[in-house]
Amino acid sequence: MDLQQWNFNNNGNIELNGKWEFYWNKLLTPNNFINTQKEPHYAEFKKLWNSLNVVFPEVNAFGSATYRLNIKIDSTKNRTLALGIPPLYTSYKIWIDGNEVGKSGTTALSKKNYIPFWERKTIPFTSNGNNIEIIIQISNYDHSKGGPGYSLLLGNFSEIQRYKDQLITFDMFLIGALIMGGIYFLGLFKFGSNSNSVLYFALFSFIFSYRIISTEPYVISEIFPNIPWYIFLRLEYISLYLSTYIFFKFIEELFPNEINYLFLSIYKITPLLTTAFTIFAPAFYFTQLIGSYLIFIISGTLYLIYITLKAVKNKRIGAVYTLYSFITIGVISIINMFDYWGYYSSPKFIYIIGYILFFFFQSLILSYRFTAQYKESTKQAELATLAKSDFLSTMSHEIRTPMNGVIGMTYLLQKTNLNKIQKEYVDIINVSGENLLTVINDILDFSKIEQGKMELENMSFDLRKIIDDTLTVLRISAEKKEIELILDMDYNVPRYIISDSVRIKQILINLINNALKFTSKGSITTKVILNSIIDNKHEIKFEIIDTGIGIPENKLNRLFKTFSQVDSSTTRQYGGTGLGLAISKKLSELLGGEIGVRSTPNIGSTFYFTIKVNSDSEKSILQKTKDQEKFKGKKTIILDDNHVNLIILSSQLKEFGIEVTSESNHYNFIEKVKNNNYDLAILDMKLNNTTGVEVAKEVKTITKAVKMPMFLFSSVKTDNTDVINTLFKSYSTKPVREEKLISELHKIFNNNESKLELSTINTKQKSVNNEINYINNDVNILVAEDNIINQKVAAGVIKNLGYKTDIANDGLEAVEACKVKDYDIVFMDLQMPNMGGIDACKKIFENCIINSKPNPTIIAMSANVFQESRQMCENVGMKGFVNKPIVANELNKCIKRWSVELIQHQV
Repeated sequence: MDLQQWNFNNNGNIELNGKWEFYWNKLLTPNNFINTQKEPHYAEFKKLWNSLNVVFPEVNAFGSATYRLNIKIDSTKNRTLALGIPPLYTSYKIWIDGNEVGKSGTTALSKKNYIPFWERKTIPFTSNGNNIEIIIQISNYDHSKGGPGYSLLLGNFSEIQRYKDQLITFDMFLIGALIMGGIYFLGLFKFGSNSNSVLYFALFSFIFSYRIISTEPYVISEIFPNIPWYIFLRLEYISLYLSTYIFFKFIEELFPNEINYLFLSIYKITPLLTTAFTIFAPAFYFTQLIGSYLIFIISGTLYLIYITLKAVKNKRIGAVYTLYSFITIGVISIINMFDYWGYYSSPKFIYIIGYILFFFFQSLILSYRFTAQYKESTKQAELATLAKSDFLSTMSHEIRTPMNGVIGMTYLLQKTNLNKIQKEYVDIINVSGENLLTVINDILDFSKIEQGKMELENMSFDLRKIIDDTLTVLRISAEKKEIELILDMDYNVPRYIISDSVRIKQILINLINNALKFTSKGSITTKVILNSIIDNKHEIKFEIIDTGIGIPENKLNRLFKTFSQVDSSTTRQYGGTGLGLAISKKLSELLGGEIGVRSTPNIGSTFYFTIKVNSDSEKSILQKTKDQEKFKGKKTIILDDNHVNLIILSSQLKEFGIEVTSESNHYNFIEKVKNNNYDLAILDMKLNNTTGVEVAKEVKTITKAVKMPMFLFSSVKTDNTDVINTLFKSYSTKPVREEKLISELHKIFNNNESKLELSTINTKQKSVNNEINYINNDVNILVAEDNIINQKVAAGVIKNLGYKTDIANDGLEAVEACKVKDYDIVFMDLQMPNMGGIDACKKIFENCIINSKPNPTIIAMSANVFQESRQMCENVGMKGFVNKPIVANELNKCIKRWSVELIQHQV
């Protein structure tokens, strides 16, 4: 093989397929080739021995063989290399340039002396010249497959190892999802369902998770390398057969009226027979079953689709999602079959997506059926509501508790010294954990809405600030794609309204995030207008206008439906659960409005929703009056070639009482600056044929405008800070928060006063910060938590924030600890053995009264996110609530807040 022109650093790894020297039933070493001329056959390396017997009749699955390959390379480019060796059927030994570098099991010319084993390895080596000689011995006397079966990789050690790690990461992620699903459904079974279908699906999740870990890349062999190959192989096959049996039992419980028991008996008995055969038969025989069994699975899947179609026709609960899941698993089974027979090598992530979708749809089925059980009679309805609430509360805790360990430990790991690859992996885990938490939150939100448990808070708040906050959160994502976020808020819209700010913000984040996902260039405009006023009820309309890919008219009906996407194919480009828009629809309806969409393919989409609110007129009028008084009589000129931006900013400044001149052409802008006096010039950074910086330089050459302050707006952050600081009085990225705009304008127009005020604020802030830092070591913190992992997470996060902490393993220990030591802050888990957090809190306060001591500040720390739990905590005197998974910034804010109060009480 001639690879002299190949540079592995630039071109990547290469598969060593193609023709190799092939010596059947000979185990040759490098010494056998010294001064000896061999007459080899040539065989395709990747092909199994069974497929070679057309050319070599003597070759079959049982036997031994030696493969030899000479590779020409340019050693000046590729001196340090590595060889990635997949599991080979079923043992091998390998030499590179005459040196034995690796083995798996023991190769031999007879079954008596050989030992089978499967292991994926990455072997680094250094090339001493421009030729590489690779010799591989392979032996097999057990498996129905013999020979390589997989490709060897030649390339950089780090890249080959990264590929191996990716395969393992995919498997571990999928196993984690299946095990968490199994725990979820066991909890569902235990806490009120008592349905055998739920139990069977939990068992299926656990058994099939072993199937994943025991197939390529055989993670189980790395975790437990001492498991005998014969046991390991049998367990691999048995896990597939038993999971099939359990799944058909699950279907029997799910749709008893639709199944044909004769057919079902065949599909249940066959896995049991193959399991028994696998236990007692030699490996050669039972490994031949797998190809036929894959066909059996596909036929079973087709039968299940038929059953489900009947169930859909009969309007069985969850039957539609069952149909989706069976179609998904059918596609995955067909891909797996082609992969097994060597016709198609599918990427690992396809299986992950398929299995997760399959599991997800099944979870929907059981969740819906679980809910339906408690709606069978009016008498049981009240009990059902309570049971569902308890279940969601418990499952929220059960799911979020391990998630707290994953996200918390990832945060702590990020604080340690990591190499580049380790940091990349940790970041992937962190992002995956946060994405999974988002899915969990979406499901919990949807469940609460469906049950009527979603409670809205009606409070007065600044609508403009809520929208500004939302755009600020999403600005980083927009900057990465160089998409401009624009806010166009009609000033007829009341500034202060009475509604639920959290849920309005949630809808906005869902819709703008959705727009960001499907927009690759251009802008996303958030438009807010006042639709109508009827009986003091203001109907406010929000429009999210993007310049993205748009949506075909025949696909619009899929939007806002639960777990539905425009593109539901396995090759779709954009991810998501399909819950965000469904939740947004429900929330907008709860807020008294509606939601909808208009779209044109390749031009863009406009998602809109309305809410009905009361206006807090006094605050709105007062704010508008204050803004106008600040800037009355000031003259400003704006330069921006984006017509929409120009109109929006001009209107905004006019509302502040500023006299505004606007220009989209920089030549006209310069002329107006020469001929008029302005108090301020606002320039956009990105202009046609020039930039705001270049225009500003020209302005500075105009005598009458030398001292005129200038304000620069930019869609993206700029690194040229020295030039900008020299030319401009202020700089801001878009979208500009109104409060920041007002603040910057105030500083520009009232320079001395602003500096004095800012100095006072900074002095006060510095004083408070110094006091907080001073008491870091003096704040006594106790964490009451029974889960060891969560203990380590909480203690580690608090330590990283500069505080010391003690640990109590349950409520009783927390009570005793507070008797011995005066704690300032206690973080209290709610669900603990011996004594829960609520009872422990009551007992601590009672002891403080008896001993005439001040109460510690007790903060609830729980994975239970429901309002009832928060209310219980408030009722017993707890001062706050920290959600699990623990977020370091939130914990830091909480400690600092109560530390400041501690300072004030001490003073």
